Amino acid sequence: MSLATISLLLTEQVPFAAKDLSLSNIVSDSKHMLLGLSDGTLYSISWKGESYGAFQFDPNPSASFDNSQFPHSLENGVSLKDLLKVPMPNHIIQKNSEIKQLELCLSLRLLFVLYSDGHLVSCSISKKGLKQVDCIKAEKRLACGDAVCASVALEQDILAVGTRRGIVELYDLAESLMLIRTVSWYDWGYSMDDTGPVSCIAWTPDNSAFAVGWKLRGLTVWSVSGCRLMSTIRQIGLSSVSSPVAKPNRDCKHEPLMGGTSLMQWGEHGYRLYVIEERSSERILSFSFGKCCLNIGVSGIAYIRQVIYGEDRLLIVQSEEIDELKMLHLKLPVSYISQNWPVQHVAASQDGMYLAVAGLHGLILYGIRLKRWRVFGDVTQEQKIQCKGLLWLGKIVVVCNYIDSSKMKSRFTAFCNSFSGEPARCLILRSNGELSLLDLDDGRERNLTDSVELFFGVTCGQFEDKTNLIEEVSWLDYGHRGMQVWYPSPGPNSFKQEDFLQLDPELELDREVYPLGLLPNAGVVVGVSQRMSFPSSAEFPCFEPSPQAQTILQCLLRHLLQRDKIEEALRLAELSAEKPHFSHCLEWLLFTVFEADISRPNVDKNQMSVLKHVKTLLEKTCDLIRNFPEYLDVVVSVARKTDGRHWADLFSAAGRSTELFEECFQRRWYRTAACYILVIAKGWVWL
Repeated sequence: MSLATISLLLTEQVPFAAKDLSLSNIVSDSKHMLLGLSDGTLYSISWKGESYGAFQFDPNPSASFDNSQFPHSLENGVSLKDLLKVPMPNHIIQKNSEIKQLELCLSLRLLFVLYSDGHLVSCSISKKGLKQVDCIKAEKRLACGDAVCASVALEQDILAVGTRRGIVELYDLAESLMLIRTVSWYDWGYSMDDTGPVSCIAWTPDNSAFAVGWKLRGLTVWSVSGCRLMSTIRQIGLSSVSSPVAKPNRDCKHEPLMGGTSLMQWGEHGYRLYVIEERSSERILSFSFGKCCLNIGVSGIAYIRQVIYGEDRLLIVQSEEIDELKMLHLKLPVSYISQNWPVQHVAASQDGMYLAVAGLHGLILYGIRLKRWRVFGDVTQEQKIQCKGLLWLGKIVVVCNYIDSSKMKSRFTAFCNSFSGEPARCLILRSNGELSLLDLDDGRERNLTDSVELFFGVTCGQFEDKTNLIEEVSWLDYGHRGMQVWYPSPGPNSFKQEDFLQLDPELELDREVYPLGLLPNAGVVVGVSQRMSFPSSAEFPCFEPSPQAQTILQCLLRHLLQRDKIEEALRLAELSAEKPHFSHCLEWLLFTVFEADISRPNVDKNQMSVLKHVKTLLEKTCDLIRNFPEYLDVVVSVARKTDGRHWADLFSAAGRSTELFEECFQRRWYRTAACYILVIAKGWVWL
C-alpha cells in the first residue's frame, strides 16, 4: 500500500501550549481554523498563522429541548417511548466542560459542539465564516445528553450522532434538526450490553452510506435509508440470550473486531474502509467495498443487467435463471486500470450485452457474449477523455465530459406515452431525497414524496418483448419506508402513490438487502446482501455479496383486480405462468388479500345486502387463480397458514373444502388431497 505525499504547510506555536490544555479536534473553512479545547473554549486561527484568541461562548441554548422533534415512529425496533427512557439531564452545560468534538456544515452555517458530558449543541455561525467567533450562538441541544460522537454528511444535509445506548440517531439539518430515524442492532438480537456504546461514525466520500463502530464489538455499514449493507457482527436470532457476551461462541474467533472499534476512515474514493481495533493499534484492517451501478443520468429504462463495481473488478448479477441468481466477478484489464484508477463510471446497455467502464481517463468496453474487452489503440486519444457520465443509447455509448454540479439534477427519468415522440414528464430526485414530477409541457413541478434513496423508472412500450410484466407500473422508489410502487391513475393527478403499499409485506425487502434494479421481463426486483463464510484455515471470514430476488407480480395482480381490470390481470398472469416463482406469487397474492379481508371491520347487515351483488376482492382473486392448475395447492397452502376460525370466509370464496378434496383425489394429487384431509378434520371448514 502506497501513501500519498504530504507537504508541511504551516508550523505555528499556539499561545495556549503552556496552559496545560489539550486539543480535541479542528474544523476549518477556506481561511480560518477553529480549535476545540479541553477547558470548553474555542480558539480561532487563520491559515496564515494569525491568532484571534480563545473564545468562551454560552453553550446553553435559550430554547429548551423539544421532544416534538421526534418522529412518530423510528427504525430498527426503537420506539419513541424506548428512546425517551434515557433521562434528560436537567442541569445546564458547565462552561468548563471539555470540548470533545467539532463538526461544521458551512452550507447551512451550522457548528456542532460535542462536550465530554454527552451534550451536543448546534450553533449558528456568521456569514463570514469562522473568523468571527463572537458570532457563534448556541441554538439547540440534541441527543438527550448521551452523545459520544457525531458526523455530518454535507451532501445529504444529515447529522449522524452516536450515543452511549449503542444507537445512531440521524437528524435532518435542513428541517430544523428533526430526528428522522435511528439505526441499531436491536432487531438482530443484540443490545447495548453486547456492542457497547458507539465509538465512531464515518460517512463515505459521497455520503451515500456511513460506517458505525462500537466500543465493545464490531462495525456495521448502513445506507442512508437504514439498510444494513455490511457488518462484522455475526447475525443471530431475535433474542440476545445467545449473544457472545452472554454465552461465548467458539466460532467468534473468526470474527474481526471482537475487541471493539477504535478508529476508522474511508479511502479517498470509498472503495476501502480502514479500521483500527480497540486496544490493538499494531495493525490496520482494510475492508473492500463495491458501488451500485444505478445508471445515474437521463434514463427511462429498466436495465436487465445489474452491476456493482469495485476498485479492480465488476460484479455482475447473472439473472438468466431467476430462482438461482449468481454473482460473476469480472476483473478489469490491468493495462487500463493501473494507469486510470479509480473506476468512476459504469453503464450497462439496455439489453445487457455491453458494459462501458470509465476511469480517470479514457473508456473501455466489454462484450458479455464474446467475453472480450475493447480498449483505445491510441493512448494519447484515451488520455484526452475525462468522463463525467456514461449513457447507452441503443448500441451507442454517450460519454459526457462535463456535468453541472447542481444538486437539482442528481437523477431524472423521462416518461413517454409511446415508444417514439417527445417525453411529456420527467422525475427529479434531489440529493436530499425529495422526489418530484416535472411536466415538460407547462413547466409545473409537483412534489411526490421524500426520503427516497433511489428509484427505478418503467415506461409503457419501451420493450419490444411482449412479455413485459410491469406495464401497469409507472415507477418504484426505495427509501427508509422500503420499496413503494407508483401506478398511473386517471384524472388531473395522473400519478399517485398507493397508500396500502407503503407498509405492505408484499414489497417488504429484508433490511439487509439493498435493491439494484428491475428485471422487467420477470417482474422481480434484484437486490444484494452480505453473506459471511468462515474458512477454517483463515483468520477472518470471507465477505460475499449475495444476489437476492423479490417478486412484484402479486402486487400488480392485486392492483388490477382492485380496479376491476379482470382481463388484464388474467393476461398478465398467463404471461407469468412459466416463471419459476409463479406459484409462490399466487399463494402470496391470495394470502395477503385474505389477511386484509379478515382484518377489516365487520360490515353491518344493511351494507351487506347492498353489496351482495358486488364481488369482493377475495372472490375476484379466487376466480383469477382458478384459471391455473396451481389453484388447489394455493388454496390449501393459504388455509394452513391462517387461523382456522376464519376458514369459512376463505372457502366461501374458494369453494367447499370437500369438493376441492374430491377434485384433488380424482386428479391423483394425493399429497394435496392429504393436506385437505387435515383441513377438513379440524372441523372449522365451510361445509
